[in-house]
Amino acid sequence: MREIAEEIKKLMADEIRRESFERLNYSVQICSMTLLLYDYSLTLLDEIEYIWKNPWKWTTLLYAFCRYSLLANPIYFLAISKGIHIP
Repeated sequence: MREIAEEIKKLMADEIRRESFERLNYSVQICSMTLLLYDYSLTLLDEIEYIWKNPWKWTTLLYAFCRYSLLANPIYFLAISKGIHIP
Protein backbone atom coordinates (compact mmCIF):
# COMPACT_ATOMS: atom_id res chain seq x y z
CA MET A 1 0.00 0.00 0.00
CA ARG A 2 2.84 2.37 0.85
CA GLU A 3 4.44 1.72 -2.56
CA ILE A 4 1.22 2.71 -4.31
CA ALA A 5 1.04 5.95 -2.32
CA GLU A 6 4.66 6.76 -3.23
CA GLU A 7 3.97 6.05 -6.90
CA ILE A 8 0.92 8.33 -6.83
CA LYS A 9 2.99 11.13 -5.22
CA LYS A 10 5.64 10.73 -7.90
CA LEU A 11 3.06 10.86 -10.71
CA MET A 12 1.45 13.95 -9.20
CA ALA A 13 4.82 15.70 -8.89
CA ASP A 14 5.60 14.91 -12.54
CA GLU A 15 2.23 16.30 -13.61
CA ILE A 16 2.77 19.49 -11.60
CA ARG A 17 6.21 19.97 -13.22
CA ARG A 18 4.74 19.42 -16.68
CA GLU A 19 1.93 21.90 -16.08
CA SER A 20 4.39 24.46 -14.69
CA PHE A 21 6.57 24.13 -17.78
CA GLU A 22 3.52 24.44 -20.04
CA ARG A 23 2.40 27.61 -18.26
CA LEU A 24 5.90 29.06 -18.58
CA ASN A 25 5.88 28.25 -22.29
CA TYR A 26 2.51 30.01 -22.75
CA SER A 27 3.72 33.03 -20.78
CA VAL A 28 6.84 33.37 -22.91
CA GLN A 29 4.75 33.08 -26.09
CA ILE A 30 2.32 35.77 -24.93
CA CYS A 31 5.18 38.10 -23.98
CA SER A 32 6.81 37.50 -27.33
CA MET A 33 3.62 38.27 -29.26
CA THR A 34 3.01 41.38 -27.19
CA LEU A 35 6.49 42.75 -27.89
CA LEU A 36 6.16 41.90 -31.57
CA LEU A 37 2.84 43.72 -31.93
CA TYR A 38 4.19 46.67 -29.94
CA ASP A 39 7.18 46.90 -32.28
CA TYR A 40 4.92 46.73 -35.34
CA SER A 41 2.70 49.48 -33.99
CA LEU A 42 5.68 51.75 -33.27
CA THR A 43 7.36 51.35 -36.65
CA LEU A 44 4.44 50.95 -39.05
CA LEU A 45 4.33 54.57 -40.23
CA ASP A 46 8.08 54.66 -40.88
CA GLU A 47 7.87 51.33 -42.65
CA ILE A 48 5.16 52.59 -44.97
CA GLU A 49 7.10 55.76 -45.76
CA TYR A 50 10.58 54.31 -46.23
CA ILE A 51 9.92 50.77 -47.44
CA TRP A 52 6.59 50.45 -49.21
CA LYS A 53 6.51 53.83 -50.98
CA ASN A 54 9.89 53.25 -52.64
CA PRO A 55 10.52 51.06 -55.70
CA TRP A 56 10.73 47.35 -54.97
CA LYS A 57 14.16 45.73 -54.83
CA TRP A 58 15.34 42.36 -53.63
CA THR A 59 16.17 43.99 -50.30
CA THR A 60 12.52 45.02 -49.95
CA LEU A 61 11.48 41.40 -50.35
CA LEU A 62 14.12 40.29 -47.87
CA TYR A 63 12.91 42.90 -45.40
CA ALA A 64 9.29 41.81 -45.81
CA PHE A 65 10.18 38.16 -45.34
CA CYS A 66 12.24 38.79 -42.20
CA ARG A 67 9.72 41.16 -40.68
CA TYR A 68 6.52 39.30 -41.40
CA SER A 69 7.73 35.73 -40.97
CA LEU A 70 7.46 36.45 -37.26
CA LEU A 71 3.69 36.57 -37.67
CA ALA A 72 3.83 32.78 -37.67
CA ASN A 73 4.34 33.04 -33.91
CA PRO A 74 0.60 33.42 -33.10
CA ILE A 75 -0.15 30.39 -35.29
CA TYR A 76 2.41 28.37 -33.35
CA PHE A 77 0.93 29.59 -30.06
CA LEU A 78 -2.57 28.58 -31.10
CA ALA A 79 -1.27 25.17 -32.12
CA ILE A 80 0.47 24.49 -28.81
CA SER A 81 -2.46 25.82 -26.80
CA LYS A 82 -4.82 23.52 -28.68
CA GLY A 83 -6.66 26.53 -30.13
CA ILE A 84 -6.39 25.01 -33.60
CA HIS A 85 -6.06 21.42 -34.66
CA ILE A 86 -3.01 20.46 -36.72
CA PRO A 87 -3.04 16.77 -37.70
